[in-house]
Amino acid sequence: MPSQQYGYRNYAAVRDGIPETVLRPTVSFTVAHGTFSWSADALIDTGSPVSVFTRNVADALELSLASAMDRQKIAIAGGLHEAFKFPISLALDPLDEMSWNTFGWFLCGDMESWKLPVSALFGTEGFFDRWKVTFALRDGYFSVGPYSEQ
Repeated sequence: MPSQQYGYRNYAAVRDGIPETVLRPTVSFTVAHGTFSWSADALIDTGSPVSVFTRNVADALELSLASAMDRQKIAIAGGLHEAFKFPISLALDPLDEMSWNTFGWFLCGDMESWKLPVSALFGTEGFFDRWKVTFALRDGYFSVGPYSEQ
């Protein structure tokens, strides 16, 4: 399977009180658990140790936090956040062949305070451990594809 190229997307941000536009590597995805699925956008986050999803996604998938495989506080975005681990399947849009089974951490709270207009952060566990990502900011794209041994 060849790599898929994605364009960086413009997002509004505020730095030192001054509004600006920043380019972020984001992808559209579909997550599923059981018979429920949800589509949204995720930030490809090289600094995140795990892939995390907002509480809104957990609610859309009708996840019962009491039935989580694991529950822990995870260090992400400069703080500790309570999160719940569930088996999920993920697919990157628009290619169905870029789908896989993994685990996702669902935050008990919300990521709204981070001021990111996404429903997930794709990090090391659940994304980078599966896909090879190449960033080409000067060329205006990044690519996601399989490692050669897959």
